[in-house]
Amino acid sequence: MLNPHDVDSDTSISWFAGPLAPADRERFRHAAEEALARVPCWGEGAAHRVLAELQRGFFDPPDFSRANGVSKYR
Repeated sequence: MLNPHDVDSDTSISWFAGPLAPADRERFRHAAEEALARVPCWGEGAAHRVLAELQRGFFDPPDFSRANGVSKYR
């Protein structure tokens, strides 16, 4: 499903999948391949915008509030 003319698609998808939870990476990869296949005009910028927007839907930000709310760095 990747654009055959873009050898960096797999690298870009892997880069955007990196911050995701391990359980979400494979789902993101499939969604990213499908999304990139629908991009009418290829280029690094277009691919980056598509992947960045898609990643937001898969990203689950960490909870920094700790159970007791006390930082060990204070």
